[in-house]
Amino acid sequence: MYFLKSSLLLLIMLMAFQACKNRNIGNNDKSANYDLNNSTWYFTQISGFGKEIIALPGFKISFGTEGYSLKLDVNSCNGGFSTANNILTFKDDLSCTKKCCDGQVAESLKGVLKGDFNIEKTADKLLLKGSNYSLYLSKNEPATVLSKLPDTKWTISRIVKPGVDKKMKGYYSVTFSANAINLQLDKNSCNSASKYTADKITIDGMACTEMCCDGEEARELGFLLKGTMNYAYEENMLVIYDDKNRIWLSPLKSEEIPTEKKVDIKSLMGKTFKIYDVEFLPQGAEALAPYVINYGFDYKVTYNDGRISLNLDVNTCNGTAVYKESSIELSGMGCTKMCCDNKESEEIKSLFKGRYSFKQVGNYLIMSGGLANIRLLELK
Repeated sequence: MYFLKSSLLLLIMLMAFQACKNRNIGNNDKSANYDLNNSTWYFTQISGFGKEIIALPGFKISFGTEGYSLKLDVNSCNGGFSTANNILTFKDDLSCTKKCCDGQVAESLKGVLKGDFNIEKTADKLLLKGSNYSLYLSKNEPATVLSKLPDTKWTISRIVKPGVDKKMKGYYSVTFSANAINLQLDKNSCNSASKYTADKITIDGMACTEMCCDGEEARELGFLLKGTMNYAYEENMLVIYDDKNRIWLSPLKSEEIPTEKKVDIKSLMGKTFKIYDVEFLPQGAEALAPYVINYGFDYKVTYNDGRISLNLDVNTCNGTAVYKESSIELSGMGCTKMCCDNKESEEIKSLFKGRYSFKQVGNYLIMSGGLANIRLLELK
């Protein structure tokens, strides 16, 4: 009996020793999955529990063997840290240069880097979870993930501003060209001259058409895109942001990009089209950039052999048309003189002169000339 009790006691002691040993192995786990030394990461966003998400593309943190360095808008900071298992602890000793001026978001980030954070790490992603905030970081520098802004087209998908985080209900497209930006709303369109750097866009001020009636959601967008704003990329999303507002945009999907084909002039005869929008081209040395107007009124164009007719707001115009392969030469446009066409009608009437070429792009017929590119939809 004594031997049995002694054996049982010994077994219990061995099991306790092994459990303690296993526990110590876990406490001293130096898995590379948690190793941050000699690595650099770019912030993409901060999520505050119960608070709005703040996009932080462009800011980076580098971990060394004796501390970390932080790169903000203008200033740089240095501080200490320690790791134990999957816990990163930021020491309360952050020291920064004092150049003018970091933005409000940069100041907020400095206040967040304190205390303990759980580490979740993959080869190219890092998530630091604290008691109040979660920090999302990427190995890839956001501003170099995708190509530059000019000659790209996006749709606005989400807006975050103080107290508001909402997904867009409507379809609002943004087109960036070399020196201009175009914003397409429900009915109206807005245009502005623009300049770009590697991570900033300067929008001189949106000028919008004034047709009735854009929704409240659409009207707000023209006020958000103004001044000098930062931009960067999160995965395949474009983020344009300042200290208060963040705008998420999705790239135009490849299946949304319509194919282009030639137009058989004979196929146009006897057909009527509605003018969908007009891209006015720069005229003269002082013109900054093309601008687009989306017309809410039903302006109609009818093509007939040797003739063309144009239905405006009130009046009707007819002119001579010479058709050659995929082009048209317009002259002698005469209109009725009832009172009173609106300003847009006068603009459209002034375009129907000279030579235009035709092409079909998706569902749209495009008339391209020296004054403008006119996009039309067939009425059936």
